[in-house]
Amino acid sequence: MNVLFVLGSVYPNEDANLNIVNNLSGVLKNNNNIEYYLITQYKKFACSEMMDGITMHRVFVPEFQLRKGKKSLFQDILNTIIHGLRYAVTGRRYYIQFLYKHGLDKLLSNKKFDVTIAISAPFFPVFCLLKSKTQTPVIYYQLDPYMSHSSCFANVSKKTGVKRYNKRLSEEKSVCQLSRKIIMTELIYNDYQNSELSEYLKKSEILDFPNLKRREFTSDSSYNIHYDKNKINLTFSGYLYNNYIRQPDFMFKLIRLLCAKRSDVMLNLVGSYNLEVFKPSYINEFIRPIQKNITFWDKVKSEFAINSLLQSDILINIGNTIPNQIPSKIIDYISTGKPIINICKLKNCPTIKYTERYPACLNIFEEDGLPDRIVDNVYEFCLENKERQIPYENIEKLYPECSTLEVAQRLMSIIEDAVNNEE
Repeated sequence: MNVLFVLGSVYPNEDANLNIVNNLSGVLKNNNNIEYYLITQYKKFACSEMMDGITMHRVFVPEFQLRKGKKSLFQDILNTIIHGLRYAVTGRRYYIQFLYKHGLDKLLSNKKFDVTIAISAPFFPVFCLLKSKTQTPVIYYQLDPYMSHSSCFANVSKKTGVKRYNKRLSEEKSVCQLSRKIIMTELIYNDYQNSELSEYLKKSEILDFPNLKRREFTSDSSYNIHYDKNKINLTFSGYLYNNYIRQPDFMFKLIRLLCAKRSDVMLNLVGSYNLEVFKPSYINEFIRPIQKNITFWDKVKSEFAINSLLQSDILINIGNTIPNQIPSKIIDYISTGKPIINICKLKNCPTIKYTERYPACLNIFEEDGLPDRIVDNVYEFCLENKERQIPYENIEKLYPECSTLEVAQRLMSIIEDAVNNEE
């Protein structure tokens, strides 16, 4: 059986959805009767290669990002000239879709697949698959909401919001019609129940994020990270967003107040050296006052990121402002057994479903602010849990639905059902 995963990750970046696919295929590839293929984007050139038993097809999709500064602007203009007027006329989104669909069509014409699994978000690879008119059974694997993603309706008029919703509803309905099976989180399933898409629940399956697996330190020196054990090391792993979804203001304020109590508090930002997205005024207000207590690492390999988590004393998670989107990172954190400070932007933050079961987590809510009692609670939590690590065997019992092996086995059952049972 040949299985194709279609997703919009940009190589060599390792985003959350690509890590989920790697987790699943890492288990499923042990079945000798199945070959796995994956198509993603690449900013340099198109290529195919075998990695960890999976054939990777990468579509050349150049990066177009208008940034301040003459050098960046010149590069943007040069890219536009090189890649023709299509980008200039249609815009970045449609140009990328054109290139991606061309690469996908070429792959589908040269190789026969028994099933195609379309991963969302981003949604455009799913839409490209829809336009390809493939005859292969399709599984729509929805890791993030599309029709009901609240960020698409923020800061717009009611009329514009309704227009966007109807457009997204129509697009998602088309994908649901094409799909033989639909996989989604419980929160997205609840959205479907209360929408015009409820008719497609009969072919839907709920799967949790398959990120719970034993995390082990990688001894390879290229992935080494050394924290000063005489300090309290707090680590945030991931990308910093300068938008309302996951803005880090609260985290920086908290660190500043903790540093006022104890100067040896260190914040390690791994994979987050993207300060260009923040205005100088933001950096001066939130980052510069604690710059001696912050260490930055740029985008790193997953092995380096895991090593950083395992070496840390306390992990920091920042929740979303999107109530129907679960950050898979919280399961990555839980897998390490390390204590967690979970910053919730919503009272009904989706992460609480997981953190309330975790024996070493402190949930704090942005709407409560940072009065002395909360800062003191965080400070005491750090001191009490500095050397703590929960055994993986205990964690596995608490979160069986997130086990990589459990979710992979269920996915295999869904794949077989999609292939063997025509609609």
